[in-house]
Amino acid sequence: MRLKKGSLVVIEGLDSTGKSTLAESLAKHVHGITVVHSPSGGGPVGEEIYELTERNKTMLGATRQFLHLAAHCEIYEHTIFPALETSAVVMDRNWCSTYAYGMAGGVAERIHPDDWYDLVKTPALDYVPDLIVLCLEPHVEDEHNTQQLEEAYLGLAHRLDADSTIKHVRRMPRGTPKYQLIALMQMCQDAGLTRSR
Repeated sequence: MRLKKGSLVVIEGLDSTGKSTLAESLAKHVHGITVVHSPSGGGPVGEEIYELTERNKTMLGATRQFLHLAAHCEIYEHTIFPALETSAVVMDRNWCSTYAYGMAGGVAERIHPDDWYDLVKTPALDYVPDLIVLCLEPHVEDEHNTQQLEEAYLGLAHRLDADSTIKHVRRMPRGTPKYQLIALMQMCQDAGLTRSR
């Protein structure tokens, strides 16, 4: 099984839901995939921006999310767009996280949620994911999964479902890593992203 060149699959959701494990496992079992961890991994400038957000613990939540948008610009330009020319790309997080973390962090005090949703997609230059998989069932408790963040991801899920530009939005069912990998492979197939080797 191989993912079609130019396909973009995004694995999104709360912390400790197995997103990175899923992305890496998919790459081991399905051919033609480049795995990208976002917002880090976007060349030297993107890495520097991301490290700044991680170093400074007193930074306003809104400031952190706007900097993440800058890091996304770098990762799309230097990593994602070139990779899509030669392979499928599976992202462990993308602008969906920026939306959810921004909403949980109080961005709505400065910008309307509709405008924030449109803004976080800007670095992608209208390149719409072919499949977004939401992982909303943590395997273990994680202190980062605050009630505000959980509510923000549920709000995001509703927005994605209503977004006519995104064809395939799926929720990852609860299960073992092997079960979830099989489910993800089936989701890719159902979305028409696979071809025989």
